[in-house]
Amino acid sequence: MSIAPTDGGRGGDKPSGVNTALEEVSRWKEVEERRLVSKVHEIDDEEVRVQDAITELQRQLENLGAIRGEIEVKKDAVPREAARRMHQAVLMGLKDDAALLKQCSEAYGRALSARETRIAAQMSRPGVLEKLEAVERFEEVQEDLMSRIPGLYRLALIDRHEAIKEELRTVIDALSDDASPIDSNLGEVTLIASEDVHVDTGRVEAVAIVLPIPFGVSKWRDWSEDLRSVIAYRVVGAISSALTQINADNAEIQYVSYPKENDGLFAVQVWLGDSDVDGDFSKSFETEIEKLCDCASELQIASINLKVSWQHPEVVAPGDLEED
Repeated sequence: MSIAPTDGGRGGDKPSGVNTALEEVSRWKEVEERRLVSKVHEIDDEEVRVQDAITELQRQLENLGAIRGEIEVKKDAVPREAARRMHQAVLMGLKDDAALLKQCSEAYGRALSARETRIAAQMSRPGVLEKLEAVERFEEVQEDLMSRIPGLYRLALIDRHEAIKEELRTVIDALSDDASPIDSNLGEVTLIASEDVHVDTGRVEAVAIVLPIPFGVSKWRDWSEDLRSVIAYRVVGAISSALTQINADNAEIQYVSYPKENDGLFAVQVWLGDSDVDGDFSKSFETEIEKLCDCASELQIASINLKVSWQHPEVVAPGDLEED
């Protein structure tokens, strides 16, 4: 009796468990290697894209750095350019005010002429001059005279005096009244001023004040009847009063043309460096200008109000800035 082999002559066709496992590992290895190789290719591609992006960003950074440099240069130039533009604006404003003030001065002259005409018409009436002189003489001696004459006679003299004054009322009013206010388009005239402060001490060493008035007014006699000369004269007086208030009576004052060409505007330079200043010139000067506006009949007739605009010295006198 023989026993038949169960696996055939080679033990059968069924793979062994070891081979199956090894084959599965081999297949996994191939699949995994292909997958990871694909991932590596993806990473390589991504690295290329990132490197390209870095290169582009670096280029952009370099461009931004160049732009920043240009902007920094422009930013650093802004204060100087602003000073130049403000200087041009100051010049333009002064010239515009000067042109309007010239027209206002002409109207002011006509108003004064009209006043003189009214006075001349009143003074030309018969006996007016003699009566005015009599009224003036009586008022000069009235107090002493009234104490030395009898009561009735004193009353008669007073009545006669008052009657003459009433008769001369229109003449007296014409003499005492200012010229009629003119319809000025100005309203406000700006004086440009600046203070030069010492860097170390913080003390004001110099002051400059520019008026929208031709430098020719410095020849006072040639402009004596001109409103602009009157304004300049009064502003100079305000400067002197302000200097007195700050114990700087000895300060040197110069009249200069601004700008320095022949047809420039009237400017006043004050040197305070050698004075023992005790006070604030700018405040004192502004106070004097306010008083001037309140009291000066010329300004009231011309309907003008003076204002002071304080500017940095670089705006008023920009040194070597080129002008357009």
